[in-house]
Amino acid sequence: MKTALILLSILVTPCLLSAQTAYQYEHFPNGEVSKIIWNTDDVVHFIKYHENGRVQERGTVLDGKNHGRWTQFDPQGRRTARVQFDHGKRTGTWVLRTLDGLNHRLQYRDGKLVHGEEFTPDGVLVAVRDQR
Repeated sequence: MKTALILLSILVTPCLLSAQTAYQYEHFPNGEVSKIIWNTDDVVHFIKYHENGRVQERGTVLDGKNHGRWTQFDPQGRRTARVQFDHGKRTGTWVLRTLDGLNHRLQYRDGKLVHGEEFTPDGVLVAVRDQR
């Protein structure tokens, strides 16, 4: 029985150790967390914070390039950007809100802008740019 437990612990311990994720923390001068970074496989994940503690940005990096969905927020917690990268190239539909309240919907393919729309804060379409 003792041998079986030792054998089981030898087999299970590497699995438990490989499942652990190491988190890195960066701090503002006041001691509050400014950024959290962690890895899963080859992907680096991060969350950046505004000084008021709200999330400023979250995203992922693969092989040193922006990859996957990135989201940005203003200090009040409102989303200002939702974008997508594929190995550093802009891709998919990007949704952006500027400081003046205008909303933009941009579509990228192979890293190039193919279509863009601009809306007023109340949703009225005011501009279109088509590169197709």
